[in-house]
Amino acid sequence: RDWTDGVLESRSFLDLTEDRLRSILELEFLSAQEVQLFTGLDRWACSRAMRCGWGGSTHAKRRAAKPLLNLIRFPVMTSKQIAAVVSPSGLLTEEELVEIFTYAAFKERGNHGKLPQVPYQVHPRTGSPSEWSLVSNRNCVVLSQNNTVASVHLAGASTCLMGTQELKRSK
Repeated sequence: RDWTDGVLESRSFLDLTEDRLRSILELEFLSAQEVQLFTGLDRWACSRAMRCGWGGSTHAKRRAAKPLLNLIRFPVMTSKQIAAVVSPSGLLTEEELVEIFTYAAFKERGNHGKLPQVPYQVHPRTGSPSEWSLVSNRNCVVLSQNNTVASVHLAGASTCLMGTQELKRSK
């Protein structure tokens, strides 16, 4: 998780295209907590809205994030995470917030048989550092599995370098 956390906070993460971010958020095997992925999406949406000239309003940020919000697994978050991180972001409507708060309340009370239907994945991602991870420097985001590079996303580039290459940690 160390590498993935750093990537989500990096400048190069903010420069990912929507398609590249989608490909990351679609991963089942990703070494990150869902609330961290949401925070990364929130930062990315703010940056994207500014780059597109939409301004820094909550509405502009939601406009940038909306195509990707369904990839965040809100049901695996706790009600505290939803209240402290998701709600103040302004990315979800009041109706969407009520929906995920209701789900969280049912889940936290142990009413698993009566969980309401939600339009989000309800199972946590199954990731560990030996599975899909993200690594970043100032100019690129690297998606890797078992220390083998799967793709490299260069900041500002219109193409994605694909292939495999051994990934070595710098000490």
